[in-house]
Amino acid sequence: MDSILVSSILQYELLIYILIFFALFIEGEAVIFIAFYLAHNNFLNISTVLPVIIAGVIIGDSLWYLVGKNYGRLPSLLRKILSFISKPLDHYLNNHPHRTLFLLKFCYGLNHPTLLRAGHIGTPYRKFLKADMLASMLWIFVIGGFAFLSYEYFLSLRHYLKYFEYGLLASLFGFIIISNVLARLVSKKLK
Repeated sequence: MDSILVSSILQYELLIYILIFFALFIEGEAVIFIAFYLAHNNFLNISTVLPVIIAGVIIGDSLWYLVGKNYGRLPSLLRKILSFISKPLDHYLNNHPHRTLFLLKFCYGLNHPTLLRAGHIGTPYRKFLKADMLASMLWIFVIGGFAFLSYEYFLSLRHYLKYFEYGLLASLFGFIIISNVLARLVSKKLK
């Protein structure tokens, strides 16, 4: 992974860490995966990446919680959509916040509405923060572990990659040929 693009981007290492921090407010899995992958390849320092990721996730989740706490100020349509998505989770948020927040970290599209809902239904912030910190730490290590494992897996399979590319190319040519043959047959039958 020694390319001009990656090395030129990573010359601004501080900017990369700041970008990782703020990107975690919006997207989680992809940012964590990429950051750990780059750290595993020694493009970023793991001892810096890990605290940046932890801080970005916890602060980002807290901001989502605070937006939910000010739920009444959100537009009416957005409130209805968020209530529809996350209202069934109220019981679980109140009674099993650790488990609920952890499981919903892995459910794409449900994490942020759940964080908003936790703030809206008045979950005490300390209770929320305690549950969120534990869930976030576990989530970060699971996603980070996948990033490390995927790199090792990719290394073992990279010599097969060219055969996969040849197969895709052959499939594309086959598709084009079949499409042209079928188009000619249909046009002959229509005449």
